[in-house]
Amino acid sequence: MLTALLLACTTEPAVVEPITPEPPKAVPTSAPEPAQPYWVERTDLELDDLIRETCDGAVASDRPVLLAFSAPWCGDCKRVRQLEDQEPLKSELEQWSKVVVHVGRFDRHAPLREAFGVQSIAHWVALDPDCEVPVTAWKRLAEGVFEPASGEPRSAGDLARWLRAARTNRVERRDP
Repeated sequence: MLTALLLACTTEPAVVEPITPEPPKAVPTSAPEPAQPYWVERTDLELDDLIRETCDGAVASDRPVLLAFSAPWCGDCKRVRQLEDQEPLKSELEQWSKVVVHVGRFDRHAPLREAFGVQSIAHWVALDPDCEVPVTAWKRLAEGVFEPASGEPRSAGDLARWLRAARTNRVERRDP
């Protein structure tokens, strides 16, 4: 027995590998970033900065600019916003640089509203950007008030055609 005990002490111990638990599956630590809200209240200075940034990007990508005068309380504005997610308007808007001008209860951005003659909303102004001059001096390609809840346009196709015509007008103005 003594021999067996001595032999047990002189042999190498068996290697036992530790059991490691499976790593936990990756769980996102936060929810995905929400999309930028459609109606953002900005000061006049913040809106001016946004328009300048938009102009720089539009010129770099050779896109026209769409100013959308709007407010979340306006039924027609909400309907136009819904149409923007529908084809063919969704695809047409990809050809534009867009700024939504939240007019509040017509108590915000008065100088800009007055310069563009905005008396009702949803009012869109299609512009050919020129970053050397104020937005109010950019060439107007088209402008209109859209009342889908009570009149025209009635579909995303109507608005897409309106925008496409404004883009065509831009190209025709540039070609001699």
